Amino acid sequence: MLHLKTKFNLLSFVLVALAGILTFHPADAQNKSSDKDDETMVMVTKEGIEYEVTGWDTRTVYDPNSYTFSSWETPIYETVKTKEVFAVPMSDFDKAPVFTEACVGAEDPVACTNHALEEFTANNPFPYPDRAQENQQEGLEYVSFVLTEDGEFEGTPTILSKDIPCKGCSEEALRIVKETEGKWQPAVLNGERVKVKLTLPIRFKLEETPFR
Repeated sequence: MLHLKTKFNLLSFVLVALAGILTFHPADAQNKSSDKDDETMVMVTKEGIEYEVTGWDTRTVYDPNSYTFSSWETPIYETVKTKEVFAVPMSDFDKAPVFTEACVGAEDPVACTNHALEEFTANNPFPYPDRAQENQQEGLEYVSFVLTEDGEFEGTPTILSKDIPCKGCSEEALRIVKETEGKWQPAVLNGERVKVKLTLPIRFKLEETPFR
C-alpha cells in the first residue's frame, strides 16, 4: 500500500486485484492447495474470437444437360468476441506483473515491487493535496488500472472506492499512478503474455507534529 505523508513517503506496497480482466486459466486452478488461500491474487483476462453459425445460404444450379436442379446449403458465420476473466495466484505466473524490469524473475515479486516503488517515490516526491492538508484530512484511495500484454496502460486508471473522505486525494492518487506508466512489466502465464487488472491502494496520512 502506498502511504502519503506531507511530503509523500511510500511505506509499503500491496498488489491487490479487486476486479479483473482476462486470459488463460490453468486447468487445475480449482484444485489449488490451501496454502495459496492467502496469496496475492491477480485478475487475468483472455480475449479471443469465435465463429458462430447464424444461418444457411441455399444455392440452386440448373444443369441443362440432365434437365435437373442441384441444391446445397452453405453456413453463414458471424464472428463473436469472447472474454474469460478469473483470478490467478501470483506464484502461478511464469513472470508476474511487476514494477520495473529489475523485478522480472524476482523470487518475491511483490517485495521487489515494494522496494522499486519506494525508490520511485523517493526520487519523485509527490505533494500532499492542499485541500486535504488545510482541512487536516487523511484518506485511502484504491486506484485500478489495466496492464496490457505490452506492459502499457489500457485506458485511464480509475478510482475503485473511497474509504475515507479526503479532499483532492482521488485526483492526486490518479496522478501518482499515471506517473508509473511505462515502468510496469507485463505478466506471462503459460508461455504467453496476458492482460491483467491491478489495484494499488494509496493511503494519505498527515505527519504528526507538536503544533498540529
